[in-house]
Amino acid sequence: MTTKTDGGPAFPFGQISETTGQPVNGFYDPGMSLRDAMALSVRIPDDYSVKWAEVLIGEQQPHPAEPVGVHIDWWMRVEAAYRYRMADAMLKAREEE
Repeated sequence: MTTKTDGGPAFPFGQISETTGQPVNGFYDPGMSLRDAMALSVRIPDDYSVKWAEVLIGEQQPHPAEPVGVHIDWWMRVEAAYRYRMADAMLKAREEE
């Protein structure tokens, strides 16, 4: 999913020198984006249905005869899509305040 903004950095570690643009003391990690951090914190509802999940990712649930791993991968795509959609909604609400 493409967004206009990822909300900027979340949980950066270290400092960047304003004069040299290099890490102070050699340590710096920009962390993850605020969008990624929000997606990790979203709680997935317990009552979402297969039909709801199919609409969310635009893909039908795998046939029951498919291996378990195929079903797990499908549900993980559903969960990721839900989390990022919620994170995008939170970022949008944040911009509107």
